Amino acid sequence: MLTAGHKANVIPSHAHAEVDGRFLPGERHAFARGLATPHRLAQEIDAHVGRRQVTSLDLGGGLPVNFSDDTVTPTFREYVRALTDAEPALLDGRYQVVTEFGRSLLAKNGFTAAVVEYVKQSGGRRIALTHAGAQVATRTVFMPDAWPVRITAHGPDGRPKTTASVPQDVAGPLCFAGDVVAHERLLPELAEGDLVVLHDTGAYYFSAP
Repeated sequence: MLTAGHKANVIPSHAHAEVDGRFLPGERHAFARGLATPHRLAQEIDAHVGRRQVTSLDLGGGLPVNFSDDTVTPTFREYVRALTDAEPALLDGRYQVVTEFGRSLLAKNGFTAAVVEYVKQSGGRRIALTHAGAQVATRTVFMPDAWPVRITAHGPDGRPKTTASVPQDVAGPLCFAGDVVAHERLLPELAEGDLVVLHDTGAYYFSAP
C-alpha cells in the first residue's frame, strides 16, 4: 500500500488511531499496543520515503471517567506509563502528539444543581420533579444502565441532607413519562425547595447533550 501510494505521490503526513477510550483494567495492554500502531506506521513511512514525512500522531479517544465517586481513575500518569511500556519511543518528541481527552479532562469539573419543584406519588413511587432531565442528561435518561449519574440530595441552603434514605425517582421537566434521571435511587427524602446535584456533568451533559 505504501509503495503504491508513493508511486501516486500520495504520502500521508499524519497518522491517526481510534481505540474508543477503553483504558480499562484487563484491557490496558491491548489499548496501549493499539495506540503504538500509528507510531510504527509513521516510522515505516519515513523509512520508505527516506525522509521525515509523518509529522504528527493522533492517539484518538481519551480515558474513561469514574462516575462512581470523586476518585480520578484511571490517571493520566497510568496512561503515559502504559503507552511508554508498549512503545518506548512513542512520546520521545519526534512526532507531535494529538490527544482527544475531552471527557476525562472536563467531566469532573462540572456538576448540575436543580431545585425540586414538587414531589408526588405515582404508581406507588415517590417522584421528585426537577428541571434537570433529558435536556441536560440525554444519555442517562435514554440509556440509564450505560450512563448512570451520581446524585446527591441537598437542602435549600445547599448543605447535604442527612436524613434517612428512601427509594425515589428523580425526574426532569420534559413532557414524557420517561424523563427520569434516576429510578428508585436511595436518597434522603426530597421535598419541595431542596436541591439535587448531578455529579460529573462537565462533559457529555449540558455541554453536549
